[in-house]
Amino acid sequence: MILDFEGVSLATQSFVHALIAEAVRSETPAGLDHLVFKNCSSAVRSIIEVVISYAQDDWSDVGREPEQTNGEDARLA
Repeated sequence: MILDFEGVSLATQSFVHALIAEAVRSETPAGLDHLVFKNCSSAVRSIIEVVISYAQDDWSDVGREPEQTNGEDARLA
């Protein structure tokens, strides 16, 4: 699924959480591979990264390890 943020300069953390948290938490870390973020401003990108990070923490709560990144998320275009 492509989420295109063209023309969006700001989004709240609660909005991004409602938009993607369940998809990020579902099934396996590989499920995140089905999301592509395009045209994100730096503010929106930062919020998406925060939500992905804490949503991935839920995987370790059920014995699954979150995907490790070096701070850059290839899915954020």
